[in-house]
Amino acid sequence: MKHIGVVIKEARKKRGMTQQSLADNTGVTKAYISMLETGVKENVSKKVLSGICKALEVPVEVLSFMQLDLESVPEKKKEMFKVLKPAVNNLIKEFFFSKPKVK
Repeated sequence: MKHIGVVIKEARKKRGMTQQSLADNTGVTKAYISMLETGVKENVSKKVLSGICKALEVPVEVLSFMQLDLESVPEKKKEMFKVLKPAVNNLIKEFFFSKPKVK
């Protein structure tokens, strides 16, 4: 399973945000965001994670799903996961990270 910092970094970059802008919108320091993203700090409080998700405009559940990898799935569900993960990732990308179309 990816650590939460890797997922936060992926989501932040997909949003086009800098570490500083995420920190400013979350109420933590840029150094804290950097420590999370690099794995120096692995545990994040629910309050801070909630703030990060709010700033990224992504539900906590989406970040949790983004953390999953094949090794974190029970053996009997790996085949289904291999099929579903790419499809769900595409949905997440379209729904949460695509830019709105301008008419």
